[in-house]
Amino acid sequence: MSSITSNTVNLCCLPQLRPPVCPSAGTIQARLILLGALADQRNPRRPATIEQTSKRGPRSRIVDHNVNVTDCARRQELDMLPRGRATERWDHLAERQCTMDTSSTDRGRIEAPVWPDARPPITLPYILFVCAPLEIDEQGRRWTAASWAKDLALHLDYLSDLTLVSPATRTSSRSAKLISLNDPPFDRLKYIDLPCPTSRWEALKTLPSHVLQYWRAIGRGRIVHVGFAGWPINQGLLAIPIAKIRGRFILANVESSFWRASGPASWSRRLQGSLYEVLTRICLRLGDVRLFTSQAYLQELMPPGAPRAYVTPATWLDEEWILSEAEAREAWAAKAGPVRLLFASRLIPEKGVFVLLSAIKAAAAVGTNVEFSIHPIGEGGLRDACVAAARALAGGARVTILDEVPFGEPFMRLLRRFDAVLLPSLSDEQPRVAYEALSQAVPVIGSATGGIREVVESGVNGRLSPPNDVDRLAESFIWAGQNRAELTEMGLRGLRSVRHSTHKAMHRNRHELLLRALGEL
Repeated sequence: MSSITSNTVNLCCLPQLRPPVCPSAGTIQARLILLGALADQRNPRRPATIEQTSKRGPRSRIVDHNVNVTDCARRQELDMLPRGRATERWDHLAERQCTMDTSSTDRGRIEAPVWPDARPPITLPYILFVCAPLEIDEQGRRWTAASWAKDLALHLDYLSDLTLVSPATRTSSRSAKLISLNDPPFDRLKYIDLPCPTSRWEALKTLPSHVLQYWRAIGRGRIVHVGFAGWPINQGLLAIPIAKIRGRFILANVESSFWRASGPASWSRRLQGSLYEVLTRICLRLGDVRLFTSQAYLQELMPPGAPRAYVTPATWLDEEWILSEAEAREAWAAKAGPVRLLFASRLIPEKGVFVLLSAIKAAAAVGTNVEFSIHPIGEGGLRDACVAAARALAGGARVTILDEVPFGEPFMRLLRRFDAVLLPSLSDEQPRVAYEALSQAVPVIGSATGGIREVVESGVNGRLSPPNDVDRLAESFIWAGQNRAELTEMGLRGLRSVRHSTHKAMHRNRHELLLRALGEL
């Protein structure tokens, strides 16, 4: 994914005169970050338990954030927990919670203490920035993807006053795959619509409008929740400095690192990535609570022992989707014929598409009893490359391009048909499909990146090779074609490893961490 350049634009080039300079979007974001850092220096956090009042809202308390809230090493169960009003339509069941302590450099998992009683909702005005655009039809009704609607409903279970800040596009012909946000529980949502720039130049032109809208949106809330995503404007680098200047409570969430080059890159691309890395670290230090989808992100972006930093893995599983042991064995018993491998991903270079196609070609040259299927998810510009590669391999490996299946139970049924899921990722993010595959007792064959290694243990519930290593990946394909029995055992072990890693548990953990940070517990 591209990001905003930090180069300046010369408005004129007169000889022997210094031309005036118009700062780029990246430069303005950097200046805002410095202002936020200065605000943090001038207004250091007070000692624990000191109450602070705000002219804009009720009193809130800041507790001692150095206290480790995830130091319970024994798993406890939530046997009974009332379902929230917002998620009744999905009929979720109560499940166990599991949070990883991330303030320690130890890579081992440490369980979060779990209380059987319901937690109080958060009533402070909550501003949630998301980069996924909403669609607005001619009647003014709002629509979004089913997965995002599900996530928003879970937010509404514990947030009484939620405002969604996101790009929005007006359309006369919406996609039939989208879900309405006009019925309960979404009628409680408030919205602030942002422009949708499609280029860096357009982003530069609309940046003043963005800054003004961010300023006003953050002024309406007490808690600001933002991630480091969005193209061509990185939401976190813009929202966090403004929130710090305005004295808001900041929850910063790291789910990806698009600014990092995933392969050979030009010097300007590497320089741009280094700048974004530095700015991201500064913004994270300005935050009050920092969430990461992997331990690797936390260790790379935060200093050792940093307080109020936690890992909440990227899982959107519903408990009812996760197979029982008996169902998993029955699914494996039905698999026969050639070993079938599935690549389900956005078709972009960072997902390892070219590495995958090269490895398939290498395995086909040797000969393997494997069939490959490619399932595009969302947007991606490499579908034509995949189709061309499939045609070129006719007579070698069999490659099928599938139609996209809706997320949810239909996608889980698709996963169950395969012997392994392929994740040849080049980036450090943690693909949610890893959890989804293991929930169907399907092992993972992929790259040993930071995010994937924390879900998949090579030789236990999958098989990993170094990122961007075509030969090793091809060897894994050949091995899979000869070892369905081993794949079966890996899948069953993987099923046990994700039994309690559900979407609802992730939100319960966030709710718990927020309550503690706000001094409500």
